[in-house]
Amino acid sequence: MGITKEMVTKETLPQRFEKSLPLDRIDPAAVAAAEAAKARIQSAYLYAMHNPRDFNQARDKILTACKRPGFAEKVEYSKPIGNKKVRGPSVRFAELAIREWGNVLTETTIVYEDENQRRLHVLCIDLETNSQHGQELVITKTVERKQPTSDREVIGERTNTKGEKVYIVAATEDELFNKQNAMISKVKRNEGLRLIPTDIIDEGVEIARETIKNEDAKDPASAKKKILDSFSEIGIKPNAIKQFLGHSLDDALTPAELGELRRMYRAINDGEAKWKDYMEKGEEGEKEAPEIDSGAVTKFDEWVAEAKPMAEIFIPFLEETAKANEMTVEQLKAEIVKSPQKEIDNFWDRYTKYAEMAKKRGTKGNEGGLFKK
Repeated sequence: MGITKEMVTKETLPQRFEKSLPLDRIDPAAVAAAEAAKARIQSAYLYAMHNPRDFNQARDKILTACKRPGFAEKVEYSKPIGNKKVRGPSVRFAELAIREWGNVLTETTIVYEDENQRRLHVLCIDLETNSQHGQELVITKTVERKQPTSDREVIGERTNTKGEKVYIVAATEDELFNKQNAMISKVKRNEGLRLIPTDIIDEGVEIARETIKNEDAKDPASAKKKILDSFSEIGIKPNAIKQFLGHSLDDALTPAELGELRRMYRAINDGEAKWKDYMEKGEEGEKEAPEIDSGAVTKFDEWVAEAKPMAEIFIPFLEETAKANEMTVEQLKAEIVKSPQKEIDNFWDRYTKYAEMAKKRGTKGNEGGLFKK
């Protein structure tokens, strides 16, 4: 359904409520902020109405960018989750794809804040189709440190998976800023890419892989030097790379090793993972997991949109189910869609039971093993 002038100018319920308030109860600053937001969104919709997206031109821009070697090496990330390794389009790829796709509005709003946490709502809107995907983030104002300095405020402590004690300390403004930006970028990537046809995304990733492969074949030694220098700039030295690969760096790196190192660097540089995550998984001898079927993930999301479960109950259930089965939420979605109908029915039955329990006791705890498939 296209955009009409009435859809852009239609008065909202909050606006009608605002008009009904006594004048002495209206905050001028709040009214000014609301009007500014309204004007910004209206102008974005009007621009989209007069400048509709050219599908072929948008696709061409995305694919052309993936043919540039400098950008192609930033297109994918790879990180370990549970006992598997996950690959996917990077934050940098998503930023370019959303921009070139055009007429997509991304907004981040602070919905609540106190001394312990900040809650944000990130929304991505296709201004032409009115499709919207968003997510609420809870950012705790703390970070973990093994040995905090004397000037840090220690709030608590816990034991990590290695049995080591770590301290929970109040985050500085810079730490909070970096933590918030990393989380927002990942949400914009995940939600924004859902507005772009999956075949274009897959096509872009494939072109980027081919571009890198051809570039590496021209000068493998130069490619190795470049990736080692990139890791060195973020504090990961050649000896660590040598330990991870399990052989001397004097030997030539295979195309697969070069590709994996690039994806690892992208994940670390974008805040998706840390070097120690890869070393721990490397020690366990884990193998790379197959790529996630984005089409299956989209189908699952369509099921959810039709079922309309309570987000505050369904999202924790989905996250805990994925965690219990040692996979990501995206992997879980894809696997459920591809499962036999009986297993799909069982999944929704478990959710129904979980929802009943959660309404009585909250959403914490394993609720009798409902999470494990």
